[in-house]
Amino acid sequence: VSRASTVSGERPAIDPADVAGLRTMMRATVTEGTGQLVAGQGEVYGKTGEAEYAGGSHAWFVGYRGDLAFATLIVGGGGSERAVLATRDVLSAIPTQP
Repeated sequence: VSRASTVSGERPAIDPADVAGLRTMMRATVTEGTGQLVAGQGEVYGKTGEAEYAGGSHAWFVGYRGDLAFATLIVGGGGSERAVLATRDVLSAIPTQP
């Protein structure tokens, strides 16, 4: 909290249309997709997934709310809803910015 992030070095330009498309998709994941369990925790944008391995899958959810980025991984967690629920619990403890 309250720590500035800085980036140094060259960064390739990203097409603003690509950024807008990603934001739309990530918001839809929360409002009408697999990330709906985090709804109610502010304007959250995210992407869910599962990484399968022999014998199961890992659950993950990555995204952001305002200037807070998150990445949640539940090793051997199965469905991505477990990662979304864990993220919801964390975000519920962090006040949203006005």
